Amino acid sequence: MIRINKKITAIVVVCVLIALANTYAQVKGHDDAPPKNLKVLPPNMSGDDLHKIMRTYALSLGVHCNFCHAAQQGSDKPKMDFASDEKPEKDIARGMIRMVDSINHMIDGIGNNKLEHITCVSCHNGTTKPIVSVDSLVKKDHQ
Repeated sequence: MIRINKKITAIVVVCVLIALANTYAQVKGHDDAPPKNLKVLPPNMSGDDLHKIMRTYALSLGVHCNFCHAAQQGSDKPKMDFASDEKPEKDIARGMIRMVDSINHMIDGIGNNKLEHITCVSCHNGTTKPIVSVDSLVKKDHQ
């Protein structure tokens, strides 16, 4: 019994170390400079807050940073140029953010603020193209 507990403890310790290393790598992986070229999101937003929002957008659409952001030119190591407006997907994302904000503003006026706000995942469900028809919905057995 003691031998099993030691193995389990060792596995848990290794998992915790991997999680800590991954967290450290993610924190060190993004720039500490203040965000640039914010046209829809608040311009005084912290880099950490922006990183959290972008991660949520990426998960909601099932994409990575390079879906909307261009790679930095002339760099030895591939690095994202987050301020660049080179990719049209970034402008589409800005329009979608405005649309979601507008819809949520309208929702606030309905039902005494008891309705849930929408987010990117409300329509995208982890895909780049939103589900736009009932034909796209998961089929359920109706009795």
